[in-house]
Amino acid sequence: MFLFQRVHCWFALFAIAGFGVQGLVSNTGALSVLFVNLPFPIEYINGRTFHVNISLYWTFAGIVSGIFYLLCPINNKQAQYFTGAIFLFYSLGTLLIQAILALHFTVIREYLEGPVTLRALLLVPLVMLSGYLLRAYPALVKEKGHVIPSAIIAGLSILTAFYTSTVYYYTNPGLAEYHRFLTFHIGIEFGAEMIGLGLTVLLLIRLAAIERPEGAFIVLAAAGMAILALLAAGAAYLLWPENWLLLAAAGSGFSMLHVVPALVFFVVVLQRIQNWLTENRDYRSRLSLMLVGSSLVYHIIGAGMLGLFLALPATHQYIQGTYIVSAHSHLALFGVFGFLALAISSYCLLERVELTKKEERYCSGGVLLLHIGMLTMAAGLVMAGGLQTYLLRVLHQHMSVADALLRPYLFLRIGGGMMYMLGSLLLAGTILKIVWQQRRAVFGYRLKSRNKESLYKTYSRLVHKQKELQPVIQRIIILQKIQAVITKLAKK
Repeated sequence: MFLFQRVHCWFALFAIAGFGVQGLVSNTGALSVLFVNLPFPIEYINGRTFHVNISLYWTFAGIVSGIFYLLCPINNKQAQYFTGAIFLFYSLGTLLIQAILALHFTVIREYLEGPVTLRALLLVPLVMLSGYLLRAYPALVKEKGHVIPSAIIAGLSILTAFYTSTVYYYTNPGLAEYHRFLTFHIGIEFGAEMIGLGLTVLLLIRLAAIERPEGAFIVLAAAGMAILALLAAGAAYLLWPENWLLLAAAGSGFSMLHVVPALVFFVVVLQRIQNWLTENRDYRSRLSLMLVGSSLVYHIIGAGMLGLFLALPATHQYIQGTYIVSAHSHLALFGVFGFLALAISSYCLLERVELTKKEERYCSGGVLLLHIGMLTMAAGLVMAGGLQTYLLRVLHQHMSVADALLRPYLFLRIGGGMMYMLGSLLLAGTILKIVWQQRRAVFGYRLKSRNKESLYKTYSRLVHKQKELQPVIQRIIILQKIQAVITKLAKK
């Protein structure tokens, strides 16, 4: 059955479609805050919960497509059916949660607004995926070494374990706060970081021709820094509150060192882009490399530097709960993991298709609009957060006064959100259109006679490659003749 062939493409398609929907609804909550008296059909809390949850679901779907495509390819029919079941469970659970959130059935709990039963349903594909990778681990070690598969599988296992704890809700405020910190800032963040680093290395091995031992060393160093940062930050928050300043500073320092691997990867990507200026490469690889570079940039400035500024004890007590935290969350979640998921998903879906120059321009324009939107939105939120901190924490003004003075900066945030929405719709719409037009080639089910155009394009591309290889073949033939002559002379 074609549904179970190339399951990574179904996860990638789910990611691209979810990315487009998220861009469409990304400004609903913010618009209802700015224009309170206008009759918006979607209230702030509902728009925000729908937007936040779908951003998590499509990003993780893109990550899973990379796991199946780059780390653990599906080679037999039994694996196809098992991974197809993972996709069905995951898509069913996430779509039901989003439908319930869209109908305003919302639990006011950050990132966990869906019903308990459906959140428990999402455990099924997570456990199945973890078990599938653990079973394939010996074969993965032989093919890709110990470090990269271990990092990805450990990250996925930690993420699954901490997500399991979110099914139950603690009514005690203190326990709920501890649980939130452990779940998001230690469990899910660390797990996603390990998975993201491993997939970035695997993608750059294909795109930028980096050596596997070099990438494995960087992943190992990053994992060590992340563990030290998490231990220091966790101890400061949970175990030794009287010494939290010292430990938080130590954790912040380790977090900043954790940015170094992203910086190294970014330098590699820049060098590869410079080489490609003189080489004729396919647009699929250029688009994926562009998106990976974007992920690494936001890893450095959004998750790293801005996160360090938020974590420093001297600034944390003033700016916690302000719009600066919102800027950090946007740059860290979509900037780092969203761009990586887009890079992997586009690389999977565009493997067997041919893009026209017009479609290439549309995709590049979509990425450019995404960057303009993200940076404009982040600038507006940082300026609004700085003024908010000054008014509320220094001048001790009333909240209503601060909200009135913050409105111009929030308009800037809305402008950036509009640019982001246009970019997401342009990029997602172009890729989805290409996939629909060439769906038989993308998903690998039987080609029919009416698909002659795609077959002709494939044949033309093969003929072109053959013409490129003819000079090389002629040189090989000449070298073989020279070798034969030398062999005869040596015998005499």
